[in-house]
Amino acid sequence: MPTSPALKRNGWGGDRNRAGRISTELTEKQVAATFAAADRALAIGLPFNRFITLHLEAIGYSDSEAGTAIGGYLKLVGDFLARRGLSTAWRYIRENDEGDGRKGSHVHIYLHWPAGPSFGKLQQKWVRNLAGKQTPRRSVRTRRIGGTASAWDAAPALYRANLHKVLCYGLKGAPEAVARLYGLDRHGEGGRIIGKRCGQSQNLGGGSLK
Repeated sequence: MPTSPALKRNGWGGDRNRAGRISTELTEKQVAATFAAADRALAIGLPFNRFITLHLEAIGYSDSEAGTAIGGYLKLVGDFLARRGLSTAWRYIRENDEGDGRKGSHVHIYLHWPAGPSFGKLQQKWVRNLAGKQTPRRSVRTRRIGGTASAWDAAPALYRANLHKVLCYGLKGAPEAVARLYGLDRHGEGGRIIGKRCGQSQNLGGGSLK
């Protein structure tokens, strides 16, 4: 996985999140920040070991409401862990399939989930909480990065290779020139997004990296 170029940090950096802000692709800064976040998460002992895709429209949130759904989901995760004295780190990237409508507005989340608590049933509960009803099949998908929750420690080479693969998948909304620069095998598939396209936890740089 390439180590991202150094990024300038100046307060919050860039534009604040606005409901009226529209983008159609990732910027080079956002791509670099995603690789940097993965490096930082590993360095602080909270490596991304879960890759989650949440189909926002399937649970009743329009693209303009995506920030509310993502914030709600991540708050449920963070609150659960904080009550147990545990920590997490995360970064998300939003996409919007405006083609055949199978996916619609959705988000990819790279998350650290500590050993101990069972993730699957908790996540089902959290998504039902957001939807306010029984959720449709395939409204959320999750996989362990590297195949196991502790692959980053037990099999670091395998973990790094798989992490790079899932990072590249989440970054397929980059334009062709940026894809070439970072060795991404897909590009131009991010779709039209209303509001903030990327975000990350404060322990990875918070608002300073978009």
